[in-house]
Parts: sequence; structure tokens; C-alpha cells
Amino acid sequence: MKEKLKKEQRETRRKQANGITLIALVITIIVLLILAGVSIAMLTGENGILTQAQNAKKETERAKIIEEVQLDILGKQTENGSGDISADELEEILKKYFSNEEQNLKDIIEGTSTDKLISKEDETIKIDLSEIYNGDITDGTTPTPPETGPSKDENGYFEETSTIDGSEPSANNPTIPEGFKPIDTETSSWEDVEENVNNGLVIQDKVGNEFVWVPAEVSEMANMTSGTDANGNQNYQGKLYNFTSTGATEKTSYGQDTTSYREPDTVSNYDNNSDYLKIIKDILTDQTDKYTDINTFKKTMQEDYNKMIKSISNYHGFYVSRYEMSKSSNNTAASVGNVTPIVNDSDNKWYGLYAYGKTYTNSANSVESSMIWGSQYDAMMRWMQSGEHGVDVTDDIGNNRNTSTTTKASTTDVIKNIYDLYGCHFEWTLEADRTGRRVTRGGNCNYSNSPSNRSYNGSSSSYSDDSSRLTLYVK
Repeated sequence: MKEKLKKEQRETRRKQANGITLIALVITIIVLLILAGVSIAMLTGENGILTQAQNAKKETERAKIIEEVQLDILGKQTENGSGDISADELEEILKKYFSNEEQNLKDIIEGTSTDKLISKEDETIKIDLSEIYNGDITDGTTPTPPETGPSKDENGYFEETSTIDGSEPSANNPTIPEGFKPIDTETSSWEDVEENVNNGLVIQDKVGNEFVWVPAEVSEMANMTSGTDANGNQNYQGKLYNFTSTGATEKTSYGQDTTSYREPDTVSNYDNNSDYLKIIKDILTDQTDKYTDINTFKKTMQEDYNKMIKSISNYHGFYVSRYEMSKSSNNTAASVGNVTPIVNDSDNKWYGLYAYGKTYTNSANSVESSMIWGSQYDAMMRWMQSGEHGVDVTDDIGNNRNTSTTTKASTTDVIKNIYDLYGCHFEWTLEADRTGRRVTRGGNCNYSNSPSNRSYNGSSSSYSDDSSRLTLYVK
């Protein structure tokens, strides 16, 4: 009986244990199903990990497209140089990245359609045009720039007298005469022009004569005197300077009321000689009434000096020939390299060089020409000395000097684009001294003198090593 009872108890406990195990299994399965559902929801739901990963990938791709398109737009704007982009240019860029039909792209660009741009790589990526570009869109036509300078012919020669950019003239913004063009420079802006002026701005006429701009102001070149000339211009006399290695000093003892260095003036020993005046009249056949005697000659020189000063007052500088004065094929004064200058020979003397200085003319007749005045030569020296050149320093002149009688024969005898200052020939000026002498400047092929050197010779004598230098002033 006891054994039977024990057996039944064991069977009951076994069945109870089996029941508990089955319940636990069911509970476990239910828990696992719940966990699986949660995991699937976390992975695939609207905010699931996989969905968020896909969205992040799309946003990255979207940002990449926007960046690439914007870089292309910026490149085109830079290429255009104006910061503008046309509708056609923008359309060509968008066609690389988006699959919208061409006409639809135009509508989006023109603002008649609010459709989004559809990515070629992934049609689910859609972008508003405003996210890419929100600036102005042009019609693609190039606006006509405003007139900011003078008209020029097909070879670049000015068809009117004007500064390079059409603005007001100044010492560092030179006036280019009609019929000339700037050379050795590609500049047109104020800053670049000023730099070229400092280095020696060169202009050229239509037959190849070359001149260099010398910035100058009347206050440093001339003193006003009493009276006016026959043209109504104020009378002036030149300020003349002494040069040392440390600078230039005005020589107040020079002037018209002295017998020393002075201008404008005649020299009584020779300028009243009809034979010497005839040299001038034979060359200047249309101006013979200006050289009938010493009085008309003196009056002419004063009028010429006043005109030169008036031009400098208007334009703040003058032009000087790049090379010593030579003679052209039509027997007029020229400024070209690699030729023999006109010299002070027995036929010309100083008077012939003076006359030839007046014969230069350009095609537009926009300038007056002359043998250089002493005050102009001093202005040129002061301008040169204001840079790195010591125009009174005699050291190493032998190596700088043009030892030839041909212009431009030396590549070292050049300051600020002006040649032959140390050598080639002494250069006659209009400056007078005593009763019979005219002043020469610089050195020649045989004598070592600094460019500012002032010497003198009798204007009636002949010197084969003396020439001159042209000056031009704008009318």
C-alpha cells in the first residue's frame, strides 16, 4: 500500500514538472517573438536604423550634388569674370546632374515652374533650385561697357588727344597726343600707368619716332615775369639748377637779368648776325618773319617758352625724344635708334639744330616741337634723380657711356628709357650764357661727363660731336 502511494506521488510530481517546463517554453517563445518584433521595428520602421541609414545616405548624396553643382556655377561665374551666369549656362550645368526634361529645366530656371530637380543618380533625391543658386540670372548678352577712354584706330594710335583712361591729366597720368600710342606697356589703369611713368612711359608716332614722358610742374621749372606776349600768354623765365650727388639746388643767380645762364634769351654777339639767322630761315621757310633780326628772334623765343610753360601748366609734363635728334627721310627732325644724329657742322652750327628742332610734326599735328630748353633738361634730371639714379655721379661713366656716334649703340647709356645721356654727343639746349654761348648738357662718345653736366660753346662755331635732343609739348 505504501509503495503504491509513493509511486503515485512520484508520477504526480513528474507531471507537474513537465507542465512547468512547457509553460516556461511557451513564455520563452512569446518573449522571443516580442523581442524579434521590437528588433524588426527598430530596423525597418519609419524611424528604424535601416531607414535612418538610407536617409543619411540620401542626405549625403543630396549634399554632394548641391556642392558639385555650386562649384560648377562658381567656376562659370569666375570664367565670365563678372560674377554673372546666364540661363543657358545654368541649364547646361543642371543637365549634367538632373533628369528633368530640357523644357522643364528652363521653366524651373525662369521661375514659371516650382517643380523640384530630380537627381539622375537617384530619382528619389529631389532638390529645389533655390538650394543650389539664388542669385541673378542674365539673358546671356554682353552689356556694352561705358566709354572710358579715347577712341583708337586698328593699330592702337589715339584718334584724339587724351589720357589713357580719359580722366583728368596729371604728372602721373600723362596725356597721349593724337596720332601717338603708348608702347612698352600693356597697362590702362591708373596704378599701372603711374608705375610706367616712373619707369619712363614711351609713346610712338605712326612712323616710329619715340618719346618719353617727363612729369613736371611749372612751379619747379619757371618764374613768372612781367607782361604778356603777342598771344596773350604770361611771360616766364626758366628756373635753372645745379646738381650734386645729394640733389639739385636752384641757382638763383641765374636769370634773364644776368649775363650768366638764362632763358629765354638771345646772345648779342651772334644772334644779330644775318648769316646765322639765314641758317634758320633756310630751314623754316614758312617762319622767316620771326628771324629778321635779334629783336624778332628774342620775341619768338619768349613766345615759344611761354607756350611750352602753358602746356606744362595744362598737362603737368612734357615729352622728350628717346634718342638724340636725327633727321628723317623727308628732312624733318626725328627720334629713332641706331642712326647718326644731326650734328653741329659748318653748315648747321647751333642755329641749324635750333631750326630742325621746330620741324618735327606728327600726322595729327597735335604737338609743338623744339630743341630742349635748359629748364626742361633740369626737370628731366630732377625726375631721374628722384629715383635710383645719381645723375651727377661720375663713377663708372666710362662703362655707361655710349662711345659710338650712333644713337642707342649702348644698352647701358639709358636712364628711364631715355638713351645717350652719358655719351654719343653733347646736347645743345636753348639756354644762353654770356654774350655768345649756348649751353650743352651730358657727355659725348669721347668725354666722360655725367648726364647733368653743364658746359657751353659759342653758338657760331662748328662741333661735330655736338647734337641736340627734341622736346614735344601737347598743344
